[in-house]
Amino acid sequence: MVNDAVKKILRQINREEIVEFIKKLIKVETVETEAPIVPVITDKMKQIGMKVEVYETFNPGFPDKKRPCILGTLSGKEKKPLLCFNGHTDVVPVEFPSKWKHSPFDPEVEGGRLYGRGAADMKGGLGCMIMAAQALVNAGIELTGTLAVAAVPGEETGGWGSESTVNRRDWDAVVIGEPTDMSINPACNGIATFWIKVTGKSAHASKPEKGINAIDKMLNVWSAFEGYKERLNKRVHPLSGKPAFVSCIIEGGWRGVIVADECKLHITTHMIPGETIESRYTEVIEILEELKNKDSELNVEMLDWKGEAITLPLPSSGPDRPRLDPTEIPAEDPLVQAMLKGSGDALDRRLPIGGSRYACDSPFYVNEGNIPALIFGPGNIDHAHTYDEWVDVSQLVDATKVYAAGAMRYLGSQFE
Repeated sequence: MVNDAVKKILRQINREEIVEFIKKLIKVETVETEAPIVPVITDKMKQIGMKVEVYETFNPGFPDKKRPCILGTLSGKEKKPLLCFNGHTDVVPVEFPSKWKHSPFDPEVEGGRLYGRGAADMKGGLGCMIMAAQALVNAGIELTGTLAVAAVPGEETGGWGSESTVNRRDWDAVVIGEPTDMSINPACNGIATFWIKVTGKSAHASKPEKGINAIDKMLNVWSAFEGYKERLNKRVHPLSGKPAFVSCIIEGGWRGVIVADECKLHITTHMIPGETIESRYTEVIEILEELKNKDSELNVEMLDWKGEAITLPLPSSGPDRPRLDPTEIPAEDPLVQAMLKGSGDALDRRLPIGGSRYACDSPFYVNEGNIPALIFGPGNIDHAHTYDEWVDVSQLVDATKVYAAGAMRYLGSQFE
C-alpha cells in the first residue's frame, strides 16, 4: 500500500515546475530583508491548500527591525504528530558581483546546475519542501498527522527566526533543509565567534623598544592557537567530522611609522557533538592565561561580538547565552528512520546517514526545545557562500521526492 502511495506522489513531481518555483525564490533578493519574498511563498502555499500564518519576529540585537516568519500548515486527519519542515529565506550578501559568471539574482540552469545566490543555501531546500507538500496534496494523500513548512528569517545572522518558532507550535519533529549533499544528518556541529584583542603601547617606529608592539604579541597568540588547532584536529566525530578553529579577520596598527598599540583577531570556531561553546571558550581562556603567565607585557582579552569581555561561566539564559551548540539525535529516532525509509521508498535506495560540519538552526529545537531535528537537503555546503553558488537540479527533484515520502512515513496516511 505504501508503494502505491509513493507512485502517486512521484507522478506529481515535475522537474521543470520545481526549478521554476525555486528560480522565483532566488530572484527575490533577501539579504537582511525577507519581506519581498513573502507573497511568493504565501501565494504558493495557499494555492496548495495550506493554512498560512505570517507573523513578525526580530533579531534581539535590532528589536526595532521586524522580519516576517511564514508558517504554512497542511492539516492531516489528526493534529498530531506535528512535523515541521524548516527552511530559511535569507541569504548571505553578494560582495563582488563582478566575480560571478552567472548573475546572483537572475537564476539560470546550465549543465544540470541551477545557479544563483541561495540555490544551495537554502532556497533550493525550502522550495523542495513546499513542492513536496504540493505533491502530497495533488496525489490525494491524506496524512494522518499534520505537516507544516516554516520559512524563517535570520538564519545567517544567528537563527532567531527559527528560535521564534520553537514555542509557536507543539512540534514533534523538525527537518531542516540545509544542504547536506543528500545525506540524512542527525548530527550537526555548533558555532561560536569571538575576538582576541591585544593592547600594546605606541612608540616611534625608529625606537620600537620604547613601545609594546601589539602585532608582535598577537603573533605569539596566533602561534599558540596553531598548536591548539593540532589538538582539535585529533577530535573526530563519526558523523560530523572535525572541529574547526579559523582566523577570519585580523586588524592592527594604523600608521606605518608607529608601533602598533592594538591588534584584533576574529576567530570562528565549530564544535563537534560532545563539545560545547563553553568548553571551547574555557580552553581558549586557558591558553591566553598560560601566555600571560609567560609574558608580563601581554595584555590580551577575549571579547564577544559587542566588544565586551567574555567571562565564565557563560549565562544560561537571555540573548547572550550559548545559542548554537552542537546537536545530535540517535539514528534510531523515529524521524531519522522515517526519512531513511522515505528515501528508500522514493529513490529505491536508502540515503546515507551523515553529519553537518557547519552549524544551523537545529540547537533551538534539539537543545532548547527538546524536539528531535535532523538536517537534510539538496546541494553541497562547498557551493554555498561562494561565487556562482549552485545546486544540482537532479538533487532538487530527488529531495522533493524524499521530503514527501519521508513526511508520509513519519505522519502516516490512509495507505497504511
